[in-house]
This record gives sequence, structure tokens and C-alpha cells, in this order.
Amino acid sequence: MLFIGDGMGGAHRTFFREALKSHTGKLAMDSLPFAGVQHTDSRDPKEPITDSAAAGTAIATGVKTLNGAVGVDSDGRRVRSVLEAARDRGRATGLVTTSRVTDATPASLAAHTSDRGRQSEIARQYLEQTRPDVILGGSDEPHRSRRPADRRRSRRRAVTGVYENTAIRDRILRAAGLR
Repeated sequence: MLFIGDGMGGAHRTFFREALKSHTGKLAMDSLPFAGVQHTDSRDPKEPITDSAAAGTAIATGVKTLNGAVGVDSDGRRVRSVLEAARDRGRATGLVTTSRVTDATPASLAAHTSDRGRQSEIARQYLEQTRPDVILGGSDEPHRSRRPADRRRSRRRAVTGVYENTAIRDRILRAAGLR
């Protein structure tokens, strides 16, 4: 299993540890046997900041690529991912995400396109080519609204839906300034 905290850094872990467990507490992720931090510069000559597509592809394949590209190298050639390697060895594979399953990070494990925005093509590849055994996703994407009130309401719904324990949910909402 590979867990990717897309865009998550040490500050995010500290925030949630403090909000949920206090200063001396431990998060569930702290008990995992291995952890790593990755910094990847994409091969994009025009953009100094790596996006999720390029970072996900680097994690999934070991190959740097251009921003916006998933599962392909900087020349647009398909590169084999760890999910495909596992499938080819007879292992069960899957994509489980809180975002859309066709979002850049999960797509980097099971699709090949130079444009992360080609959501229908990514979905087609899942179903017809890479065929993960399990595909589970979320996100209805209302947070894309430009209105701050809509974005706050969307984040509040996301937290409310994920955390059934009301005490934890309320602490996260308060810490994030959503309540």
C-alpha cells in the first residue's frame, strides 16, 4: 500500500496532531512502519513549482515529467507505474482517494496522458487498460466556487462527511476556523 498525502507537509501533520491529539499525542499515520517525504522538481522549464501531476508521476514511476502530465515522461511517452508493476505480478491493485478518482495524483498511478484535464480519457484508461481491482473516490468539487462563503461551506461539508465522531469533527472545524 502506498499512502500519499497530496500537498501535505510537516506543518499539516503538526496542525492535525495538535487539533486532534494534543501536543504529546500521536496520529494513526505516526504508527505506520515507514514514512517518507519527497521533494520533486518537474521537468517543466517554465514553471518552478511542481504540480500534483508531475509529483504523482515521479512517485508512481520514478520518472520526472512536465507539469500537467500523468504517467508519461517529458516527451509524452508512457512510463510504467508501480500499480502496473504490481498488477503484472498478479497483485490486487486499487485507487482510493478523497478527491475525484480521475484527479492528477491517483491518475499518475493508473493512466497515461500529457494533459491531467482529460478526465474522461483517464477514466477510460482505468476501465479498459490498467483496470485496477478497486476504484473508490469522492469530492463533488463545489469548493471551486470563487465565493469565500461557498468554499467555507464546502470544506465544512467535507469535514462533516469524513469525521463521524462529532467531537473530532467539531475540533477540526474550530481549528480550521470553519465554526
